[in-house]
Amino acid sequence: MDSRGLRLISFAGLMGLFLSISACQEGYTAAHEPLQDASQMSQPELLQEMNQLGSEPHLKARFKYSMKEACVLGIRMRDWGSAEEKISLNKARINITSQDKVFNVTLTPEVGAEPTAVLVLASRKWVDSVRMRSLLSNLTRICRESTSDRAPVTS
Repeated sequence: MDSRGLRLISFAGLMGLFLSISACQEGYTAAHEPLQDASQMSQPELLQEMNQLGSEPHLKARFKYSMKEACVLGIRMRDWGSAEEKISLNKARINITSQDKVFNVTLTPEVGAEPTAVLVLASRKWVDSVRMRSLLSNLTRICRESTSDRAPVTS
């Protein structure tokens, strides 16, 4: 085969690759759209995103989140009829652990003799746990900033 034939085949291959890549992008659903940057979200937007993530059908359990007074997060597992757990975001550590191919996001109080971790999300998808950690980190940041805004000024 001469060099002109090789160039024609190469060009046709590149065009085919280009067309197949551009065609693939058209089939993406809203779930594949880029996520909003959690650091730019307000407290209500963070809670809305957390509740959307906590209600995904593939989760081990469904979760519902609410904010209480003084930056206390309320967490309820909707499918298990359990009581609402409450934990202060101002004094909690965010953890991700994996057990039996399930990623657990927990909040653990930083104070107390024997702190008990509160389950925030249990998912088989690592990306869900990382997203929840990001949402929680930013919700905690907002809470700490609002608490420090109200702190008395001493001179």
